[in-house]
Amino acid sequence: MKFSTISCLALLASPFVAMAAPMPQSTDVADFGATTAAAPLGPGAAASAASKASKASKASKAKKAAQAAAAAKAAAAKTTTAKPAAPAKAGTAKTGTAAKAGTTKATAASGIPTSAELVAAANAWRADTMKVSHYLNIASTLTGQALKSAAAAANVAEKDELIHKAVIDRHPISKTAAVVAANNMLVTEGHFQAVVDALTDVTSKGTASKDTPPVINANRCPNVLFAIDAYLRAANTAAGGNQVANPAAVRPVACGGPQQ
Repeated sequence: MKFSTISCLALLASPFVAMAAPMPQSTDVADFGATTAAAPLGPGAAASAASKASKASKASKAKKAAQAAAAAKAAAAKTTTAKPAAPAKAGTAKTGTAAKAGTTKATAASGIPTSAELVAAANAWRADTMKVSHYLNIASTLTGQALKSAAAAANVAEKDELIHKAVIDRHPISKTAAVVAANNMLVTEGHFQAVVDALTDVTSKGTASKDTPPVINANRCPNVLFAIDAYLRAANTAAGGNQVANPAAVRPVACGGPQQ
């Protein structure tokens, strides 16, 4: 058999051509696994996975709800057992201070007066008797508004005498027979109030009541002033004696006795 030159060359080159041609792809185990993993789940597997996810979600929600309920219960218990707030100290201190001041004032008003207070009351009472007696000395020389004004001033002094009397009345000396009798004359028998009423009458009527001063003297000299003397002497004695310069009421000229 005769071969041409070209034919010979083709036969020699064929193995190499075969080697250069691409080989078909093989399907090995790794490729099969990858393919299998990427493949979608079947209907049964998908339903099972969805059921598991739903149960996990419900369990998580139930756990969170239980935790929230426990926290709310703890907060409520803390609020219930909390102690009530204490009252403001400033307001309490202020109220307490005011009450203490009021108590102290009340105690001083109702307590037994000191010797100094007795002397002061006796001297002030005597000074008031001097004012009233001075008015009675000059009343007959006054008219109109001057008479009214003088009578009004005397009336103020007469009423002030009750303030000084009250101081001595708080002392045990007021329980002695002499002071008890003096109080009866001034208060129980009404001689002191009669002087106040007469001075008030002159204050309102003026000259029309020109006969009133003698009427005042007729009551004041033998009753009121003698009763005041008993109070002043008792206060002087309770204070230790020789404390009140002149323990006697000041008389108007019409009454006689001490004039100053």
